[in-house]
Amino acid sequence: MKKRSLVKAAAFLIVMLAIFSMYSSACSKSQPGGATTSSGTETTSADQQGGGDQTQQSDQTSGDQAKEDGGIYFIAIGDRHACAIKQSGELWCWGENTGSQLGDGTTTNALAPVQEKTVSQDWIDVALAETATCGIKKDNSLWCWGVNSSGVLGQLGNGDLTAVISTPTQVGSDKDWAMISARHSVVCVIKSSGTLYCWGDNWYGQLGIGDTGIHQSQKFLPTQEATQSSDWKKIYVGSDKSTCAIKKDNSLWCWGKNTSGQLGDGTKIERHVPTRLGTDTDWAKAGVSDFHACAIKHDGSLWCWGDNTNGQFGDGTKNSSLVPKMIGTEKDWIDLAVSRLSCGLKSDGSVWCWGSFLHDGMIEGLNTPTLLSGDHNWTLVAAGAAMFACGITDQSEAFCWGENGKLGLGDGTAGDPKVPTPVSF
Repeated sequence: MKKRSLVKAAAFLIVMLAIFSMYSSACSKSQPGGATTSSGTETTSADQQGGGDQTQQSDQTSGDQAKEDGGIYFIAIGDRHACAIKQSGELWCWGENTGSQLGDGTTTNALAPVQEKTVSQDWIDVALAETATCGIKKDNSLWCWGVNSSGVLGQLGNGDLTAVISTPTQVGSDKDWAMISARHSVVCVIKSSGTLYCWGDNWYGQLGIGDTGIHQSQKFLPTQEATQSSDWKKIYVGSDKSTCAIKKDNSLWCWGKNTSGQLGDGTKIERHVPTRLGTDTDWAKAGVSDFHACAIKHDGSLWCWGDNTNGQFGDGTKNSSLVPKMIGTEKDWIDLAVSRLSCGLKSDGSVWCWGSFLHDGMIEGLNTPTLLSGDHNWTLVAAGAAMFACGITDQSEAFCWGENGKLGLGDGTAGDPKVPTPVSF
C-alpha cells in the first residue's frame, strides 16, 4: 500500500509539473515570427519612440486571422518616413526616400507602404532616424540602411562612411541586440546583457559617452555609455539632442542637451553622462521631444518637464518646469508618444492627444488631452518628430493622423487628416 501511494503521488506531481510548464509557455510574450523576449530585458523599443519618434510595442495579437492577413504588430515614425512590422515579421515603410531610408533599394518616395528589399519575415523591432532606419531581427542581429550622414557621419553604425546604403545591411556580427531607439542623427540600442550603446551625432553629449571636450566627436560605431552599467531596461532618444532611459530598478536617467530643462534634473546644465532624475523608482515609460519630455509611472500617472510655452505638457497651462510635474489626476495612462503632437493611451483603449497640430494651414495647439475621434479600441500609439501620429487597434489595423509633410498617409495619398486614416498595406 505504501509503495502504491508513493507511485500515485509521483504521478500526480509529474502531471502538475506538465500543466505548469504548458501554462508558462502560453504566458511568454511572443514576437513576430515566433521570437520571444530575452530574459531581464525588453526585446523591443515600443516604449520609443520615441520615439520617438517612435517607439511603443504592441502587446496585442488579434487572433489567427490577423496573423494570416498580415495584421500590424508595431509602428514607428521618423521625421519624414514611417515603418510598420506585420504580425508575419515583414517590414514595410513609406514616406520620403531620397536617402533610401525605406530600404527598398530605390530613392523613390512612397505614399503607400513598400516592403524592404530583402523581404525578410523575421523583424521584431525598428527605429527611425532622420534619414536612416535601423531594425532588429528575430536572431537579435542589428541592421541599418539609408543615409550615413546628416550634418554628421555614422548614423548607420557600421564604421563605413559610404554615403548611402539602400537596403538593410547588418551592423557587425553581434546577435545580442534587444531594444532600439533613434531620432534625428542618433541611434541607441540596449543589449540582452543590459548594456547600452549609442552612435551618431554627439554635439551636446547625447550619446552619454562622457565626452566633455569636442562635442562634435560623433561615433561611427556602437559605443558604450560612460557608466558602463549593465542594468538598462528601456531607451528613448529625443528629437533634439537629448536622451532618456529607464533602468531595471525603474529609475529614470537623462543626458544631452538641457537648454529648456528637458533632462528634468532641476537644472539647465548640459549632461554628457547619464544623470538620474530624483530618487523615484516607479517609472514605466517615457518619451523625449524637442525641448520637453514626459513619462508614465507604474501607478498610471502622467508626468512632464522642460519647456511648456506652447502647452505641450497638456496641463492646461504654459508654465514650464525643470523637474517632473504630474499632469492631471488620472492614473489610467498605459502608453505614451511624445513629440510636438503628443498622444497617450488609456487603459480603456482610448487615445488622447495634445500639443501642436495643423488646422487649415495654421499651427494651433491643444493644451489639454483631447479624445481622439472614432470608436476604435487602441493598443499602441506612436509619434514622429513633426505633428503626426499613428496608432494600432485591437484588430491589428494601423491608422495615422496629423500634419505629415512629405510622409504621406500610408494610404497612397497626401494630406493632413484631423481624424485617424487607415494605412493601406
